[in-house]
Amino acid sequence: MNKAGFIATMLAFLCVQASYGQVVVEKAEVALTASIKTAQVEATFRITNKGNSVVAITKVNPSCGCTTTQLDKAKLGAGESALLRATVQTGGHTGAFLKTITIETDEERDNQKLLLSDQDSRAIQTERATHRVGR
Repeated sequence: MNKAGFIATMLAFLCVQASYGQVVVEKAEVALTASIKTAQVEATFRITNKGNSVVAITKVNPSCGCTTTQLDKAKLGAGESALLRATVQTGGHTGAFLKTITIETDEERDNQKLLLSDQDSRAIQTERATHRVGR
């Protein structure tokens, strides 16, 4: 292989290696207000692939059974977004709560943790969870 062929091969290899998806959540923490008049509270998260290859959302895992989720799209091409709707069943109760939702993707470094909370002023404050976007 001549020098020009070797350089072209290496550049093509590097371009393929640089292809990755990068999941970003527009707002990963949402403060909700539960009411005795409502049985549930809802939030919607926008999930965007800021990378340059397809990312598959493989699992959405709420922290408890009172939280359900609906994802409108599991595979995101470069620049595409999906909406994740989360519903917390409060049963008309009020007070502080802290719920998390873990999003797993086929790009392990892009797993996300979302936070839903109601920091009732009558309750003790809880430590806020953090999320990471990539590494």
